[in-house]
Amino acid sequence: MRVKLAKTAGFCMGVRKAVEKALTAAEEMGGPVYTHGPLIHNNQVLEVLAGRGIIPLPEDGNTSDKTVVIRAHGIPPALRKELRESGARVVNATCPRVAKVQSIIKRYSGKGYFCVIVGDENHAEVVGLKGFAKDGVAVVSDVGELPELPDGEKVLVVAQTTQSDDRFQEVVDLLSGRHADLLPINTICDSTHRRQSEIRSLAREVDALVVVGGFHSGNTRRLAEIGRSAGVPTFHVETAQGLDRNLLSRFKTIGVTAGASTPNWMIKNVVEEIHRIRPFGTARLPYVMQELFRAVVWSNLFVALAAASLGYAALSLMGASHTPSQFFIVLNYVYAMHLLNRYTDQPAARFNDPARVKFLEENRLLLMGSGIVATLLALGLSASMGLVPFGLLLVMSFFGITYAIPVIPRWWLRWIKLPEIKTLKDIPGSKTFFIAAAWALVTTVIPASVQPGLSVSRVAYGFLVIFIMVLIRSALFDLLDLQGDRLVGKETIPVFIGKHNTSTLLWMLTALLGLVFVLGAGTGIATGLSYGLLAVAGYLAGNIYIHQRGLASLGYRTEALLETGFILAGLIALIYRAI
Repeated sequence: MRVKLAKTAGFCMGVRKAVEKALTAAEEMGGPVYTHGPLIHNNQVLEVLAGRGIIPLPEDGNTSDKTVVIRAHGIPPALRKELRESGARVVNATCPRVAKVQSIIKRYSGKGYFCVIVGDENHAEVVGLKGFAKDGVAVVSDVGELPELPDGEKVLVVAQTTQSDDRFQEVVDLLSGRHADLLPINTICDSTHRRQSEIRSLAREVDALVVVGGFHSGNTRRLAEIGRSAGVPTFHVETAQGLDRNLLSRFKTIGVTAGASTPNWMIKNVVEEIHRIRPFGTARLPYVMQELFRAVVWSNLFVALAAASLGYAALSLMGASHTPSQFFIVLNYVYAMHLLNRYTDQPAARFNDPARVKFLEENRLLLMGSGIVATLLALGLSASMGLVPFGLLLVMSFFGITYAIPVIPRWWLRWIKLPEIKTLKDIPGSKTFFIAAAWALVTTVIPASVQPGLSVSRVAYGFLVIFIMVLIRSALFDLLDLQGDRLVGKETIPVFIGKHNTSTLLWMLTALLGLVFVLGAGTGIATGLSYGLLAVAGYLAGNIYIHQRGLASLGYRTEALLETGFILAGLIALIYRAI
């Protein structure tokens, strides 16, 4: 099934900031943090947040000595004052766009304007906005509900930030004929504008639409309404389990978008499930081939092939000889470590890649067995090369297998006063750097240890190149998994330094990689292959661009696209050696 994913699908800025503030407050307090009402309109995310100690206020309303987070929707000023006077520690996570509407109402209400809010009467945001109106307020959800206002009344018209443009304009047009002193201010946020505009465009390009998000989320329901009004079959689902595969098989191209409270992993899961649907009447062979390729990627065979190809390029770059044993050591080691860590690091994977987790669980015995066999094969091949490569790989395999297992001694934790560090993966940013270092070691240092003719400078150069390339790969994957990692408390580089800083780091690393390639060949520290591998640096830059612009689909295709860059490096090296 062909899928077109909307660029703006998923968490909006306001929701993202609210979740971040709540998580930060929970980490700082080390105890429960309470939200004034559900933090966002998504039951699945609320369950995850509850596991991190972030829960709605109890029904008794007692806020004394509690940390209370004001959600993105905001609250009336009187209620905020009440919270502070009760002794609560208030964390204001009101969306900046909502706060702007609050200030507009407060300003013009103070000038004698009657306020008309285009929105849903009982929506939390509207309840909060009404509290800022001093000289009368009315809420309009439909043009048939327009209030009868006294002649000559100065009228301010604003909108709930997630309302539809059409509804707001209808209300303004009708009121314009009744009141000369009318001040309409369209306060629908940019994110809502983009989502609604995007789904209209998407509706013209697809056979059907799937909208992902909570059934009680107003902005998500409106996206579904817009899709239906465009005359396109539209299906609103909360999770992938809500998809009707038989019904969707009638279509060839499905458009997917999501509400502002829908996390990336839920969208990703829905996209994966739709990709697996075979449209009615299409040939079976392409569908079977797609399923086979997905299995190759999800089982980590593809990343292992990419690493082995990169290892061949690394040795060619250093001017070293290459043997089949070295190729298969890298292939088996990377396959085993990536696969076995998928089973020991489940919490984050359950959110970031739920479809893959399901695949791994369904084939657990086969894959676990193959991972153990691959580890033994890699160690056996390294032993045939000598004691040094065997010892290095043995140590690397130990740390790779135990990466997510508590093996750090308690006495050492007490000594360094970091009791929360129980595993290697608990070290901030460790995953990103450990993967890069492991790939660099197995592709350069281990094979170089049995080739005494290689200079230290060439080995160091090869190590640096592979380290940078794999660091870019890992950091980009971490960036894509940021929401899930943040929610479960996984300390990757993007979680540690932030999304923007990680994006900047990726571009800096790519520029550095290009510079290293040019200097390598120019100074003679590397072979002329350095110039050829500039194409790989460009390929990685292209991946960064399409992911940051939201131009790529989610799922196994994203992974395969990035790993293909390393296979490209191996092919370029093969051509270089041939000529």
